Amino acid sequence: MLIEFHKMQALGNDFVIIEHSCSSTTRRLFEKEFLVNISHRLYGVGCDQVVVFYRENCFIHAFFFNNDGSEAEICGNASRCLGKLMRDFYGMSQFALVAAERDYAVQVNHDSTVSVNMGRPTFKDSAIGFSKKVEDPLNLNPKNDLGLGPDTLHDVKVLRAAGVSVGNPHLAVFVEEIPQFQVVAEVGNLLSTNKLFENRVNVSFVKVLATDLLEQSSFERGTGPTLACGSGACASGFLARACGFTSGSEITVQQRGGTLLVAFNEDESITQTGTASYVFSGRIEL
Repeated sequence: MLIEFHKMQALGNDFVIIEHSCSSTTRRLFEKEFLVNISHRLYGVGCDQVVVFYRENCFIHAFFFNNDGSEAEICGNASRCLGKLMRDFYGMSQFALVAAERDYAVQVNHDSTVSVNMGRPTFKDSAIGFSKKVEDPLNLNPKNDLGLGPDTLHDVKVLRAAGVSVGNPHLAVFVEEIPQFQVVAEVGNLLSTNKLFENRVNVSFVKVLATDLLEQSSFERGTGPTLACGSGACASGFLARACGFTSGSEITVQQRGGTLLVAFNEDESITQTGTASYVFSGRIEL
C-alpha cells in the first residue's frame, strides 16, 4: 500500500508528515519499525521526527515520533510546519492542535510566519519527569544533580542549569560559550539520558547575548543534535527570564537553523513565532 507524505522543515528541523486515514491498514504508521525506517536518512525519506495527524473540524490531532521511534508529547517546530501545511493544503489559517491531551492554538500570520501558543510552562516534577524530589528546578547542580564533572564537561563553563516543561521536558544549560557540535552531541546525550530524568529530557546549551537575545544549541531526546528546537527555545527563553538573565515581553532565540521569537503573554503562556516551509511530497510503501 502506498501512502502520501509531506516533507517539511522549520529552521532546519525536518519532518515527515502523514495524514492518518483511521483505517485498519494505516495502524502500521505507529509501529516503531516503520517510524525508524522512514526517518532513516540513507534508507528512508529522512527526518528528525515523524508527525502523524488526522483532522476533526477545526481540531488537528497530532502524534509526534522521534527518529528512534519513541513518542514525544509535542514539537514546537513541527507544530509550525503543521500550521503551514493546513493553510496551504486545506485553507485553515488557524486551528487547535491537540497533542498529548493538551490544546495548542496555531495561527498562520499575514507574513506567512506561524505562531503557536505553547501554554503555560510548569515546574511540576511529574511534567519534567524528575525521578526524585528536586528542591529548586531553577538551580540544578551540574555535579550533584546531573553527575557531570570536569572530565565529562569538556571545558564547558556552566553558569546555571534549570529544568521546566513546556508540554515536553527541557533542561537548559546556561554557558559562557556555546560548545562545539561534537561536545553538544556527547554532553547532550549524557544529560538527556541522566538518571534524574525518568523519560529522558531535551537539552539546550544557552548563551545570553543580551537582555532580549539568546543563542542556543540543542540535543533532542530520541533524535540527537538538531539545527533548532522550537519548544527548547520557549523553555530557554522562559528559564532565562525566570533566572534573571533576560527581561521584557519578547526574546529572540538564535539557533544554527535560524531565529525564533518567543513572546510572554499576560496569562503566563508562551507564544513562539517563526518560519516553516514545504520541501516536497511523495509516496512510500507502507
